[in-house]
Amino acid sequence: MAFEVAGGSGVGTANAVCGQFGFLGYDALSRRIVVQPFKMFVCVGLCVTLPSHARPKLPAPMPTLEEVLTGAGWTMTPERTSTYAVGDVYSRSQNAPVMFKADCFSAEPREGLYTSLEVVQAMKAGARVPLGIARVKAGGMEYKQRRFAEPYVSEIASLQLNPSESCRKALARVGDPSDLFVITSVLSAEVKEQLCRSIEGGAAVAGFSVGAEVQQQCAQESEGHVVVAYKTRPWLDVLARAPLPVRQVAAGISVQTATAAADFGETAGLDVAGKLKLQRCKTDAKDQGERIRAAKMEEARNATLRAATTAWEGMQPELEQCIGLSAELKVDCVRALESWLGQARSLQVTIEKGEELVPTECGEIAAAFEREQQTFEAAEVVDAEGLLRRLQMSGSAGNGGGLFELTFSAPTSQYDTLHVLCHTGGFAKGAAEGVVIAGAGAGPCRVEAFGGTGSSSATVVVSEGGHYRCEGRTGALKCTRSVR
Repeated sequence: MAFEVAGGSGVGTANAVCGQFGFLGYDALSRRIVVQPFKMFVCVGLCVTLPSHARPKLPAPMPTLEEVLTGAGWTMTPERTSTYAVGDVYSRSQNAPVMFKADCFSAEPREGLYTSLEVVQAMKAGARVPLGIARVKAGGMEYKQRRFAEPYVSEIASLQLNPSESCRKALARVGDPSDLFVITSVLSAEVKEQLCRSIEGGAAVAGFSVGAEVQQQCAQESEGHVVVAYKTRPWLDVLARAPLPVRQVAAGISVQTATAAADFGETAGLDVAGKLKLQRCKTDAKDQGERIRAAKMEEARNATLRAATTAWEGMQPELEQCIGLSAELKVDCVRALESWLGQARSLQVTIEKGEELVPTECGEIAAAFEREQQTFEAAEVVDAEGLLRRLQMSGSAGNGGGLFELTFSAPTSQYDTLHVLCHTGGFAKGAAEGVVIAGAGAGPCRVEAFGGTGSSSATVVVSEGGHYRCEGRTGALKCTRSVR
């Protein structure tokens, strides 16, 4: 900046020049101004400040690029990068992608030139970034000049944000889904970055060069397309507004489209409302999961009972005819009936440890459950035991003199209950301390011992009365006659 001083206008000119730098007072400056015809003058030293009414009005500072973008609803990227893409799901706390668009959304974003005049002008004006005090040299100050050109936007409509079922399942395992957000718009531009240095030909006082025109030299350093800013939508908000995918669900479970009770927007606070909603969703998922598993257990139980009934109804008519056979010929009948009773007395259904995927208003949530087992007996067990006693009684009617009493026991530290079924003498059950069959005869006896969640069994052939003590582990018993 240059000024001329000529004749009597020197005072006014000096005041005007010093006013540009916040200095004043011709009397205070008269001893420090060097005046040469048609040359520059330098204001050196302390000057008296102009009265406020005499100061020139400076223009209001231009808003920064970040202020303009924030006012337009954009968030500037933490660094100039091209990795931000529409449809990607990010973690707010980690500032890192969790899922990419290709794994979540099928809709393709729309691209086009960005035409907001205020934003475009601010991007073209760019920003000057000083490189620090260490880079201020005698010849001037070094800084980076960044300018953005050809801005264009890539965006996806909110109604097209319908996550796939696999995406919902994957993100349902995230501990805090309220931490997630989806990038809905991306503003990109070509950035040109120059390394510049101010060239000052005159004296330098308090950071201002005086006496020669300030120039600058810039060297092109890098250029390319980068993401400048982006817009987002919370993941829970996307789930609340998106329809659930079509899928098969268990009978009796009604799948409803979740609707948001409120739109809290994207906040950086505690998000207590979002966490309470997630807690309710997890509780609902647990309750629904229990009902689903109970329905599965009931279905398996009914199927097992139907199988036992079908087998009994198929063999009962023939077993009734076996009553008229001799003891030697009815052995197969007794064994078949004993085999059916062995299973029908302790039917079991089990559902293993695992997860149930349950649809909730927060999306599909996986509820975890432990292994569950049920033990029960067929309804026809009583009838089958009566038929077995009739078969055994008819076989021993001709040799009543050969009957005797049998007692079976097992260690109470291992077993609680004994079931004893003898070819002659019938069926009896009781505590492990001792089970008695009063009218037993020569032939096989089947012994089953139950303790805890397991059982052991043995078949012993008896020819005389007495006490039989049964011992063993890992499913096998050994019964031997002893003197009690």
